[in-house]
Amino acid sequence: MATTAVRRAQLAAAAERRLPANRPAAAGALYKNHDEGHVRRQQLRKMIDKGILESNSLPLALKALETMKRYAENIVKYPEEEKYRKIKRSGSTFMANVVQPKGALDFFIEARTQSTSPFFFACN
Repeated sequence: MATTAVRRAQLAAAAERRLPANRPAAAGALYKNHDEGHVRRQQLRKMIDKGILESNSLPLALKALETMKRYAENIVKYPEEEKYRKIKRSGSTFMANVVQPKGALDFFIEARTQSTSPFFFACN
């Protein structure tokens, strides 16, 4: 019985040392809080997982994600060129790969509402 009580005391002491208030200041680098954009990224990831990947066939979902990625890459690569900052909403690529797959247009609109996002551009 004495060894069980000693073991419990050791475990309790170890748990106590792991509490945030008891961490040494040098360990701060190991226990960083998430940055301010973490919650937003998690929301967008959920939209991709639940809204696009689970609602469409895999090839259609991947094509939608690839198309939106290409739009974003072009804006990042050519930020000053107006043709990459505008998307023709009636264009066949946009319609087939962003409008038609379930959840893709919702994600596209939500992602571009963030001003720091590469998706922040005009749709015509």
